[in-house]
Amino acid sequence: MKLAGFWNMYKDPQAREHFVKTTRANHELRELAGQYKAASGKDKDALKEKIVKAVGVVFDLDVSQKELQIKRMQDEIASLKGKVAKRLQLKDKYVSSAWSSSPGKAKTGSGRRRAAGRRLRPPAGSRAALPRIVSPILPFSGP
Repeated sequence: MKLAGFWNMYKDPQAREHFVKTTRANHELRELAGQYKAASGKDKDALKEKIVKAVGVVFDLDVSQKELQIKRMQDEIASLKGKVAKRLQLKDKYVSSAWSSSPGKAKTGSGRRRAAGRRLRPPAGSRAALPRIVSPILPFSGP
């Protein structure tokens, strides 16, 4: 499912505008293709030129979408590089605080332990075993 793409479109006006342009261009291309199938003779030649232009527009929109995607990825990479550099600068502080807070026991793992005798998963036939469905439109409707 590509719901994340719709959420980004909802938040980002540039992505929303690009989506509208792409949808309109694809719709126009489908209409021209239908007209081309129904046309004959000289009408087909005129429609063929329009279809070539429409395909060019769709192609350009696709390329611009990829460029926008690359730009966002580069921004995310730069952000992650900054976070890694900051963590490396603070490494000694993190390591010393982890060691000093519990001498003899270094902090490892998430700290979650399985309680003795308890099952981690509900039985296969129980209602609790069903996945919870979270929808951005509908309110939470889980078991």
